[in-house]
Amino acid sequence: MGPIVLLGPQRLDPVVAEFVRAAGITGRIALLTAGWEEREAEDDELSAHLGGRTVNLGLYRRQEEILAAEAGLRAAIHAYDAELDTIRRHYRLRLGFALDAARALLNLGGDSPHLVLDRAGAIETVRRLDAELLTRVASLRAEVASRLRLPSHPLVARHKAEIRSLIDGCDAVAIAGGHVGVLSRVLRIFDLVDMLGTRPLFAWSAGAMVIGERIVLFHDHPPQGAGNSEVHDHGLGLFTGLLPLPHARRRLRLADPNRVRLFARRHEPRRLALMNEGSALVIDRGRIARHTKVRTVSLDGAVIDWPGPGSPGR
Repeated sequence: MGPIVLLGPQRLDPVVAEFVRAAGITGRIALLTAGWEEREAEDDELSAHLGGRTVNLGLYRRQEEILAAEAGLRAAIHAYDAELDTIRRHYRLRLGFALDAARALLNLGGDSPHLVLDRAGAIETVRRLDAELLTRVASLRAEVASRLRLPSHPLVARHKAEIRSLIDGCDAVAIAGGHVGVLSRVLRIFDLVDMLGTRPLFAWSAGAMVIGERIVLFHDHPPQGAGNSEVHDHGLGLFTGLLPLPHARRRLRLADPNRVRLFARRHEPRRLALMNEGSALVIDRGRIARHTKVRTVSLDGAVIDWPGPGSPGR
């Protein structure tokens, strides 16, 4: 695996070209914008920012072509999605009560031995629910993948060969943001990780989320809903020990130490990476080689500076 550059949101303050230059990339860049769904091909602005050297892999289009051509496969995927929705809906219901209990206990004054024990127990209940969700989603995905035999499906195999040929002609790969679920799915369907080789990888927003250990959806004050962060799925595992949180300043109540404390303890030992415009983390051989405009949080809920260069990802 080559160097990985995790970036904050790029729409308002694009800096990916700066990091591409710093990495010495002068050739073509394989671009993945599948998270934009139907807007996948509308990459002119991003391509211009990268010097017009991008090659869009078209993974969302390829997925849709396969599903349109194979009615049986399309029906099986829709049934799989319905089952996933049921698992996640029940998880959210159970999670809401568990988070309410944990927050209430954290908000109580004092640090008596009983309160300390009960707080730890409440947080552990949330962690167990998260772990159970991840196990059930992974198990269902493995069962469906085995039954459908997607990697050996002729249409999938043809598209994978085309994608590999495109990547072979590029010096780096860039994964943009968008819909995290769509992005995660197409990366798995086409086994993109297997094609990366030692090329530098640049990823931002949802792109940075899906290539880590776990995908966490979060928004403390959404337009609707309870604002409970939820574990969504395992990521692709290209780096460990970090949980990138794009748009952290806008989506998290960072001024609420107990809320942040619960978030941090829920996901430890992973370090939370607060990624905003201009943020960057460069991971080389499993260690942080460079960081720019990234902050993290302590286990007591304080927002703090990122540790110095060279600290391990975990």
